[in-house]
Amino acid sequence: KRSERERERDCESKMDALKAEGAAALASNDVPLALEKYQCALAFANTNAEKGAIESNLSFVELKLSNFTMAKLRAKNAIHLRPEWEKGYFRLAEVLFEEKFFVEAKVQYEIARTKTNEKTTLTRLLERIHLVDEALSDNGFYFRQLMPGKDICIKSSGKMSKMVEMQVFQAAKQMQNFIYLVGDAKTRECVVIDACWDVEGIIEFVKDEKMKLIGAVATHYHFDHVGGTPPSPWNALGIKVPGLATILEKFEKEDANFLAHVPVHDAGRILSDNPTIKDTKVHMYDDDSTQVIGRKKMRWIHTPGHSPGSSVLVFSGDVETGTGKGQGIVLSGDTIFPGSCGRLDMPDGSVEKMYESMKKCRQLIDKNCVVYPGHAYNGNFSTIGRECSSGMLREMSKEQWMAMHSR
Repeated sequence: KRSERERERDCESKMDALKAEGAAALASNDVPLALEKYQCALAFANTNAEKGAIESNLSFVELKLSNFTMAKLRAKNAIHLRPEWEKGYFRLAEVLFEEKFFVEAKVQYEIARTKTNEKTTLTRLLERIHLVDEALSDNGFYFRQLMPGKDICIKSSGKMSKMVEMQVFQAAKQMQNFIYLVGDAKTRECVVIDACWDVEGIIEFVKDEKMKLIGAVATHYHFDHVGGTPPSPWNALGIKVPGLATILEKFEKEDANFLAHVPVHDAGRILSDNPTIKDTKVHMYDDDSTQVIGRKKMRWIHTPGHSPGSSVLVFSGDVETGTGKGQGIVLSGDTIFPGSCGRLDMPDGSVEKMYESMKKCRQLIDKNCVVYPGHAYNGNFSTIGRECSSGMLREMSKEQWMAMHSR
C-alpha cells in the first residue's frame, strides 16, 4: 500500500503541474484555459496555504474574465484560508477597484499593507492607494507624462525584431518625445496624446494604472508623434515606427468606438503617410472644438506654424470639467516649448503663421495654465505666464518676430 506521504507527494506533483499549465495559459493570454487548469489544481491542494494561493490565482483569472462576483468570492476564500497573507486582501481590492467601489477598495489595500514587510509589494500597494485617492479626489483628473527610456521603450514587445526595436527605442530616447495620458480618474477613461514609438508599452502602462484607453489624439502629423515612416536616412532601412496606425489596429476588434482624434488641417497627411488607417476611424477637430473624456472636457486650439494643423490641447482649472486645481493645463505638442517654439524650418512650416499662433495663445489661454510640451528639449513643463514673460509668447511686433527667425 502507498503511504499517506506518497499520496500527498503525488497530489502535490499534480497540483504543481496544473499550476504551471495555468501560468503558461495566462502567459499566452488563454484565460479560459488558465481558469480550467487552476480549478483542477485546487482539487489536488492539501494545505490551506496551497488552497489559498490557488484561490488567489483564480480570483485574478476571474477578474480578467470580468466575472466580478466569482473574483470576489475567490479572493474572500483566499483571505479565509490565509488570513495573515496580504495577497487575498489585494485580490479583493483589485475587484472592488474595477467595480469603482473606491472607498471599499482602499480599505482592503490598507489591510494588505499591514500583512507584509516586503518592499516591492509595499510599493505596489502604495501605488494602488494613490490611484484610489486620485479617483476619490474632488476633481478626479487623470494625467501622466510618459518619457521613452523611463516609462516606455524599456521592455521588448515581441512585435518586431529585437534589432529594429532597439533602433526605434534608441531614436525615441534621442528625440525626447513626451507621450501623455489624460482623462477622468473616477470613470477610469483616458486618451493618449501623440502615441508613438512603443504602443505596446503605452497600453501596458494604461492597464497597470487600471485605466481604459478610449482614444488616441494627435497634436500634428509628424512621424515622431503619430508613427509611420521616418525621414531619410532611416526610411531606407524599411523601419516603421509604431504609432497611430498600430494602436488603431490593436483596438479594432476589442473596441469599435476607439478612434484617432486629429487636427483637420493635418488629417490628409496623417492618412496619406499611414495608408493602413481607415478614414472611418478618424475624427477630425478644428479650432475651438471640444472633446469629452469621461466627465472632462478638452479644448482644441489650432496653432499652425510648426505644421499646418498643429494644435494645442487645453483643460481648464475647474473641478467639474477640468483639472480642479485652479490651474488648467496645456498640452502644447510642438507649438510651445519652455523658452522657445517648435521648429519652423520644416517643408510646410511657417514663421508668419507661428507668430499669429503665439499671439493667439497669449490672448486665449489663462496665464496660470501649466504647459506640457511635446519634447523634453528645455524642461518638462512651464506656464503660460512664464512664456509670456520670457518665452516666445512675449509681446513683440511682427517685424521683430520675422527678424528673429530670418534665415
